[in-house]
Amino acid sequence: MENAKHIPQISHELNKRTLKEIGLGEEEKGRLTHLYNDVGFWKALGQDELLEFSRLLIANGLFDKGLSVLSYLNDQFPSFVEGWHEHASFLSILGDREKVAAIHAKARLKGVELDLASRTSPMSDAIDVLQRDVELEEPSDQDLSEFSNFRAHEKGISRYMELFKGREDCFARQWRESSEGRVKTGYYPVRRPMTDQDVQDHISGRCTYGIYILNRSEECAVGVIDCDIRKGWRDEKGARGDFGAIKREAVFVLKRIDEISSDLDLRCLVEFSGGKGYHVWYPVESPVPAGYMKGCLEYIAGQAGHGLEFFSLEVFPKQVRLTGKGLGNLVKLPLGVHRGTGRRSFFLSAPGQDIRSQFAFIRSFKPYSPDAIRHGAARIEGLMVQDGKKKVVPHPVFQGLKDEFPELMDIEAGCHILSKLIAMGLRGVEMSERERKILIGTLGHLRRGRDILHRILGKCPDYDMHILNYELSRLRGTPLGCKRIHGLAGEGSGGIDCTFQLKKGEYAHPLLHIVGWEQEQDRPKAERIQCLKDAIVNLKTAIEILERYI
Repeated sequence: MENAKHIPQISHELNKRTLKEIGLGEEEKGRLTHLYNDVGFWKALGQDELLEFSRLLIANGLFDKGLSVLSYLNDQFPSFVEGWHEHASFLSILGDREKVAAIHAKARLKGVELDLASRTSPMSDAIDVLQRDVELEEPSDQDLSEFSNFRAHEKGISRYMELFKGREDCFARQWRESSEGRVKTGYYPVRRPMTDQDVQDHISGRCTYGIYILNRSEECAVGVIDCDIRKGWRDEKGARGDFGAIKREAVFVLKRIDEISSDLDLRCLVEFSGGKGYHVWYPVESPVPAGYMKGCLEYIAGQAGHGLEFFSLEVFPKQVRLTGKGLGNLVKLPLGVHRGTGRRSFFLSAPGQDIRSQFAFIRSFKPYSPDAIRHGAARIEGLMVQDGKKKVVPHPVFQGLKDEFPELMDIEAGCHILSKLIAMGLRGVEMSERERKILIGTLGHLRRGRDILHRILGKCPDYDMHILNYELSRLRGTPLGCKRIHGLAGEGSGGIDCTFQLKKGEYAHPLLHIVGWEQEQDRPKAERIQCLKDAIVNLKTAIEILERYI
């Protein structure tokens, strides 16, 4: 056991000897790649050895790996001037002026002033010699392809950092702990600015990072709607094999979020999170007050969340002020590996799940201006009081009812409790007594309430036509009010967010969402068929019931 403790040290010493023997060529490139993948080895090197390692990588055409080592060298040995010069010189050879300027600025922050005009690195010296004394060979197609891929990857990381910006001086790293067959995950803060190398580590799966949405000025440059599968439906046993319905609802809610966002002139990126659902990202060109972002996304989530059975929606930022630890809530960055599930996240609209396709997709995405989020927030109050004529995507199970019972579409868009219960009934889910009471005590007061309730409850396991008719015959008074419904549903009065323009003596109830409810309530209720259309609806319901027993 004592000897086993020395194995890593012996391995590192052997690798150091190997490093000194490496030259140029395809075989050497493979040896260098092997050493680079041994992160523990090269991160234990000193500053001079790291510099030499980076030069060997670059000389063998492994540009991205060489730059990765140089970034690590600058971060770990900020007073090592030669490392800064080497990094800036190679970027200058590549013609990337923006990166060169960034290295100059970063070095200056560390107290190092660079003067590339009076000092050159061995790499740039070698280039000069080749240009003076040797007729350069035309690069091969493979060389051009590798270089093109490298530059595209660099631009992808740059664009990534522009789109997904959080707090400037701090980010978070995800941890994973496995104990007694249970996996726990969480985050801890990393109190420094995020670097290109951190992004590379994240997308490669070596680490998983998140960002704190609010910056120190209590503004945000990106917002997120987190669309998660509810706890009881997250595994095969909980879903009871109903994955088709879960998938249909996922398509529905993501489409609905996109359409509502488009109505507000906001663009979004939809990502599979690698965990329990999806993240919908809203990047802004420059930070906006957190209140504007939170208000817009809460409106979108509120409109899109009606009647969802399998998914719940959560908005980030959750707060507009920094309190407590002063960091606020965080969200996992996209295109990383979830440490709990081991699955990689990806953007759904990209042409492929590989990182090249994902980067190509985000490079084509244009974030919206700060004015767009301000205008969106200003328009929301007007949208909240519209008369129901605004286009809204109905829940999938409502598709067959929107022509027969258009009044249900107004209720579906206005009351999330009734919307959920109607969806449960149409899918044949068994209901509790309280849930039946809510449906009968509200929809039973509609002129066509009898037909609607037979249609909704007709697929439930405990459906009995005669019992339902009896319950409806005993219905008296007025529809159940919002407070009573929330109490029966176990949500309390805190979740009531509907607003009505009530007349004197009126109270709030869900049927007020229906356009023209005032005219309908003046009609006399009767058990007889009032028109041929109602008779057809009754006949369809009877046929469905008969088919169940055949």
